Amino acid sequence: MKNKSRPKHLNLFKIHFPITAVASILHRASGAFLFLLTPLLIYYFARTLQRPDTFASAMECLQSPLANIVFILIFWSVLHHLLMGIRFLFIDFDIGVDLKTARLSAWIVSAMAALLTIFYISRLIS
Repeated sequence: MKNKSRPKHLNLFKIHFPITAVASILHRASGAFLFLLTPLLIYYFARTLQRPDTFASAMECLQSPLANIVFILIFWSVLHHLLMGIRFLFIDFDIGVDLKTARLSAWIVSAMAALLTIFYISRLIS
């Protein structure tokens, strides 16, 4: 017997994910972002160590607004990935596995990463 009330497609914008799922997805995304960005960071770091003129050109390139946005994303990614990694380590030791604690820890990790990133941005501006 066919159920005709089933959806024919999956609309991800209409699904309400729990905070634990969002935090887990962001953990994977931040890890992938950091992994893919590593060659670029190594290139710029190596470029700054070559000669004084390449250091100056690299520093000039890093002063652009786009570079500031990338640095903010890198900073958030490192914070979120680190804090979520610590959260997952606690979960591996059966600490915070119950639903209420898992939701609370996901909110805390997300809030801490956002607040520390905002603090970093405020330090950049001043």
